[in-house]
Amino acid sequence: PAQDFDVVICLYHDQGLIPIKLNGLDQGVNITIGLPFIRTSVDHGTAFDIVGRGLASPRSLQSAPKPGHHMALLILSTGGTFEKVYCPSQGRLWFNGSRLEHWASQCCLPKATRLETIMLVDSLEMTTQQRQDIAEHVFKAPEDRVVVIHGTDTMTDTARVVCARQRSSQTVVFTGAMIPASQPDTDALFNLGMAVAASQILEPGQYICMSGAVFDANHVRKDIALGRFTGALLANAKRPKDHSE
Repeated sequence: PAQDFDVVICLYHDQGLIPIKLNGLDQGVNITIGLPFIRTSVDHGTAFDIVGRGLASPRSLQSAPKPGHHMALLILSTGGTFEKVYCPSQGRLWFNGSRLEHWASQCCLPKATRLETIMLVDSLEMTTQQRQDIAEHVFKAPEDRVVVIHGTDTMTDTARVVCARQRSSQTVVFTGAMIPASQPDTDALFNLGMAVAASQILEPGQYICMSGAVFDANHVRKDIALGRFTGALLANAKRPKDHSE
């Protein structure tokens, strides 16, 4: 049965089209990989033989944009310890612009990744309005996969606000750092990489990636004494299958 497989590899284009068209002619989607942008299209020909007969189905065309939303990724930075640098003039760790673009390049993030810094705030100083602004950004984002960089102290508070607003099709993953990305022995980029990976394989919902684990955002807390997040570990879950080529 088709549901027993995640991927089927065919040596030739036309060989692959036979089962796709047999099982979902009007739902197939053609995806071109390896491009610096997302490209999808219908998975059928011009069908000149049925032109003007009222027999053509628009379903493949309607399905074509959907994989693009699943493939696209948005990373939102809100600051937190992750973004802090040492400021000699202040004698402390604080903010001096975002380095999100630098990290995206350094980590070779997927090409279909949009970066946005919406604020640079210590989460202990984050206001209710700012949490609502984050939730609104997530809700309005065209992407279905979103990673939010956030301070660890009130990450779960913002997650609850976002959860109440996000679309049902969205996979939202929060992450942060115990030690700033600018400092030695940081956990920042490890956490970011894990969050990006998790956002691509998890079912729609809300999660927190910290301390080398993926948690349900509603069942996790920061244990200050241990210096890590603890809670119910999440069982891996895959997205629903698409009839894609």
